Amino acid sequence: MTDWGITSGIATPSRIVASLLLLCSAHTATPAWAQGALDRFERPHTRPTTSHDNDDDDDDSDDDDLSGSYSSWNGPPSPNSDDGGGLSSGSSNDDDDDDDMLIALCWIPIFTVPCILPAHMPSRNPYGRDGVYIEPPGERVGGLPYASEQAGFSKTSWRRMRYAELELSGFMALDENALLSHRLQATVWLGGMNFTAGWEHFYERLASGGVDHLNFYRFHYGFNLLGPYVEGLELYPRIGALLLHGQELTPALDMGAEARIYPAKPIAIYGSAIASVFERGPVLLDARLQVGVSVGRFEVRAGPRVLYQGAEEGFWGPAATVVSRF
Repeated sequence: MTDWGITSGIATPSRIVASLLLLCSAHTATPAWAQGALDRFERPHTRPTTSHDNDDDDDDSDDDDLSGSYSSWNGPPSPNSDDGGGLSSGSSNDDDDDDDMLIALCWIPIFTVPCILPAHMPSRNPYGRDGVYIEPPGERVGGLPYASEQAGFSKTSWRRMRYAELELSGFMALDENALLSHRLQATVWLGGMNFTAGWEHFYERLASGGVDHLNFYRFHYGFNLLGPYVEGLELYPRIGALLLHGQELTPALDMGAEARIYPAKPIAIYGSAIASVFERGPVLLDARLQVGVSVGRFEVRAGPRVLYQGAEEGFWGPAATVVSRF
């Protein structure tokens, strides 16, 4: 009777096959990439997990531990020294604290500037009786908005204010054969501040006949930097987060700005540039410039859009947007 199992010291056929399968699986990256444009767009920001990478990580961590132990050892205690030698605590923790404090200071203007601007709210109809901004009744001193402490918005003004906005847009990449996206975004205004949440879904028709997908989830905070000082212009610095979801869920820090210009009825001009900073990979720049018309509380725009990642995969093409203000 032939023993096809595992026997001590004997290379049986089952052991050879099992070893080959184990060797192949150990060097196969997961997840399985579709090798399309969307995968080339996402891959620089992700790191597929393999056993080979894990071994390298273990080796690197061992080297780091050894180098750290050597660098932090000051030798035996000196009889004439007060520090006692031995292990010393470096200044890396202090540097980290300084960096955290600097980041915190950078966030302060984002929340304090809206508090010092004059009271105002954007209007639903930029070409209506109020223009782009609705202000409390009062006088203008030196051309700047001014409202007395007792002044408040009138009842009719409250009904013409812009509290929310719903935006639906589509994009088609001209540098790819079949790559489209649709985006749904909602914005809520609280005085001069606003909060935005958006979802964009990309589709790509692969050469194999399948369809690949990629999702953008964005969450932004902004405020009107110009307040009611400049008629016909809204300028919003943006900061927030991006979640890139394809083969993996990859977060990024978003920073940028958005401008809305209403020069003459019914023209509407829109421009935005958002930079997304990932833990690994290049910075993603998402820039749009659109021109259209604004009629009442509705707005329709179209123009070019660019998704730029330097030497990595990027897209460009036309985009169209429909906006409804509430």
